Amino acid sequence: MKYESTKPSHHHPRNRLTARVLLVMAMACGAFIVLSANVAADETSALVGVRVSDGDITAPPSERSVWTEVFATLAQRADAGSVEAARLALQMLRLGPLIYGVSFEASAWQVQRWQRQVVEGGEVGMNRC
Repeated sequence: MKYESTKPSHHHPRNRLTARVLLVMAMACGAFIVLSANVAADETSALVGVRVSDGDITAPPSERSVWTEVFATLAQRADAGSVEAARLALQMLRLGPLIYGVSFEASAWQVQRWQRQVVEGGEVGMNRC
């Protein structure tokens, strides 16, 4: 007689998908934080001694525009040859509507190049071990 547990398995496909989604979100948030810190550092030094009036204050950007900006920055870095940016851009492109509520756009040649970068970058990383 075969014994089957009624406890949920840690290796269940749903758990792996949830872990992947959380990992992608964490990586995208980390990229956004790094990019925001760089921009904030640049803006702070440029704005020293500048007066701000009520008319200069604008509404904060929407979540959709923030994710679009993150994707655009990742796409630029991926186009410049960054393997990690290519990996994140591909994940955001594929999972955009599901996770971010945005359909990101990239040309076919960009997607092919990024995929090639990720594969070649993965091979280089595996050869180091």
